[in-house]
Amino acid sequence: MDRQEYNAIVRWISRLSFPVNNEELVFCNVDRNTLGSIACHEYVRHTKRTIYQHNKPHIIAKYYKQFMDGLSAGEPAGVLLRMASRLQVAPALLAKFVLNCYANDTDDEYRELADRGKRQRLAQLVREPDGLRDPRVSAEVRLCVLSDNGYGPMAEMIKLTVGLEYELRLKKQLTLMGVPFLDEEDLRRRGQDKTPDVLLDVPIAVSGCVVNWIESKASFGDDETHEGYMRDQYEKYWNRFGPGMVIYWFGFIEDLLPAASARHVLLQDHLPEELVEFMEPELGVTPVDAAGADSDLQMGPLFDSDDSD
Repeated sequence: MDRQEYNAIVRWISRLSFPVNNEELVFCNVDRNTLGSIACHEYVRHTKRTIYQHNKPHIIAKYYKQFMDGLSAGEPAGVLLRMASRLQVAPALLAKFVLNCYANDTDDEYRELADRGKRQRLAQLVREPDGLRDPRVSAEVRLCVLSDNGYGPMAEMIKLTVGLEYELRLKKQLTLMGVPFLDEEDLRRRGQDKTPDVLLDVPIAVSGCVVNWIESKASFGDDETHEGYMRDQYEKYWNRFGPGMVIYWFGFIEDLLPAASARHVLLQDHLPEELVEFMEPELGVTPVDAAGADSDLQMGPLFDSDDSD
């Protein structure tokens, strides 16, 4: 995706209410998964920029009173969710703030817990609110958690599930193409801690670049997201395993390519069908390194494109 189109999408998303309803995600011919990922990134950034306005004891106490007054007045279900929409705060975070006040009001054991114990207990209550004394509060918390596509246990579970789905897709495609590899579990059994999703047994060449490892990201690659991954993951992989490839399955900003390549990371939005596999050194073939990947050495494709399906 070029930057002009990306900027237009971000401007359009900024006019929507957070969290964005998936049914609203229609922008020209852009894939909905791509729009959803960009919207989620913007939602998280909006929350990080603004949460300090809400996370203050006197403000939270006011929100808690408004919530309990709404329940006492017999307002229909969704009191807390409507508050979150009006305040433009993440529903799961608002539920957490209010739930902390409610537990302090109604649970003697909770009040006596130390800070760490309270955090652990509060996280459990957000995940499993059914044990709360008031079933209406329980229902309100659950509704907020289920409605929040950026924060909370439900959002994290969905992100984890989608990430695993695309990681399995990558492994299946490599297996069907006959490309041998080690996955994260294999590498951890060998004592590696920082591991890519896939470490290839034999390096491959993609678009003239040497690839030793592949990382699968079920998200859109924008500047901030990509730079965070580069700092925390990709550079560590390069230091240990050499140059590699990252697949942003939901796309990425095109002008990230040159800087990423200069740091020995190739960006793709799919697993290329034509891969060139290098022969192992012990077979008498000189290995090709990153500096010589675009030399005159003739290397045929591992598979013909007609057989890729």
